[in-house]
Amino acid sequence: MTFVDAVVIPAAGAGSRFNELGKQYPKCCLPYQEKPIIRHIVERTMHLGKEVRIITSNQEQEDAIRYALELNGKIDKEIKFFKVDLSLVQGPATSLYAGLHDLDTAIVFLSDAIPVLPDSLDHDANKVYTSIVPDWARWCMVKTVDSNSIKFFDKPQDRPPTNTAACGVYSLKNVKDYIKAFEDLQHSGETQFSHVFERMQHQYGCSFHSPIWNGELLDFGTLSEYISNRSIRKERVFNDITVEDIGNNTKIVTKRSTDTAKLMAEASFIQNLPQKYSVYYPRVNSIDVEKSMYTMDYIYAPSLRDIALFLDKSYETWVEIFNSINRFIKTCETSVSRESSSYWGSNFLKNVERLRAANLFLPEIKDKYVRDYAFLENLQSDLSSRFGDSRTMYHGDLHFANMFYDFNTKQLKLVDPRGEFSGHWFYDMAKLMHSVIGKYDYIDSQLYSITSDGKAVYYDKGHEQITKAFRDVFGEESALLRKLTASLFLTMIPLHKDNPTNMRLFYKEYERLLNAEEKTND
Repeated sequence: MTFVDAVVIPAAGAGSRFNELGKQYPKCCLPYQEKPIIRHIVERTMHLGKEVRIITSNQEQEDAIRYALELNGKIDKEIKFFKVDLSLVQGPATSLYAGLHDLDTAIVFLSDAIPVLPDSLDHDANKVYTSIVPDWARWCMVKTVDSNSIKFFDKPQDRPPTNTAACGVYSLKNVKDYIKAFEDLQHSGETQFSHVFERMQHQYGCSFHSPIWNGELLDFGTLSEYISNRSIRKERVFNDITVEDIGNNTKIVTKRSTDTAKLMAEASFIQNLPQKYSVYYPRVNSIDVEKSMYTMDYIYAPSLRDIALFLDKSYETWVEIFNSINRFIKTCETSVSRESSSYWGSNFLKNVERLRAANLFLPEIKDKYVRDYAFLENLQSDLSSRFGDSRTMYHGDLHFANMFYDFNTKQLKLVDPRGEFSGHWFYDMAKLMHSVIGKYDYIDSQLYSITSDGKAVYYDKGHEQITKAFRDVFGEESALLRKLTASLFLTMIPLHKDNPTNMRLFYKEYERLLNAEEKTND
């Protein structure tokens, strides 16, 4: 049921708090649960108004948002776009001003928070909806003065006499007064919502209420909030990883697991590494078998996954990172194990077991089982022919999320090793490759949207610079390495049984890489 002229969504922000990701995409276009954030907002609020208005800063931004809105099918509502007047002092209140002309009433939702609407919502007054917050300094705090007016404390330096803050939902019963107040304030350079609302109260006698927002708001205003509020589980075996500040600017990591044997093998592996390998791992400080836990030093550096997805895709940065990884790979390559049993034979048996499990979790791939089994069998034969029974030191799970890089010290650090002293460096290369030429990190981090016809759209702009840097450091990958990389997507499917979409996308990546290899051979 509509009760205002328009739902207005200011979306003109530059996304500067989203680092590399914000350079590539408007943050409201980023995905949440397989849809762009802006699509969620429009779907959940559009019934409140006769139309939806979205304010952008330029045509490129508008085009990106239009595309994001249409990814999941047609929206049955009129959506109009307005652009901010660049001749005005810029700010959030300016964005809103751009979309209010010719309206009498409006309800405003910011473009970086997905609302869950309360059971009841009315439009009987101007309202600044609020929520209780602990960190008052970064908010526009709001206090009710009397039944018709409120007071604002915008990013206060001292604790204000209230614990409620504007949560980003505004109901405007007097739109024309907002327009007049804003135009008055343009001469003073003020563009915050709070200044416009205060002028509406004091100069035009508008009543304002500050009710608590009784619905929910999923806040994606900053990169850390975006990552946190998507609630994507990164660990699949380990039940608990905690970080504790022990004083003197020092942190310690505690890792626990129900799989005690695997956890202890990992801790023992790191503790007993020779110096030339141990420099790549955080120090293990203590091991407790009974509690199935161990503690290690905290790594004061971002993971390669965070760098690739969110922080920096530049060619120069990744040449530096890959040179460091290359040194680790070469150290492993030259350390031949005395164990003579075939690593590739045991790896094949594990892969066949996982292929059977994959067919249970994805019944639609059962008709391809014979082909997939033959692929794994031929791959094992090719690997055995190429490397024989030789084994080397290796990490065993060398993808971007398990690597960290400190740009100050130029140090590479690794976590979550397989816990074995002999495997094969070539397997590590394939694990690295499924982050470089495959979509592993984008799938595992759910940085994708699913279109109305079931296709995945990945948020991977700029990744080609990472791939180019890899090839310039390591050289063009061989056909055998590409096949081994493809096999990883096939055999990791049962490890992601909690997410059917991820499993299907892994299988599609396996087929994509396999088909690309077959076309190359043709």
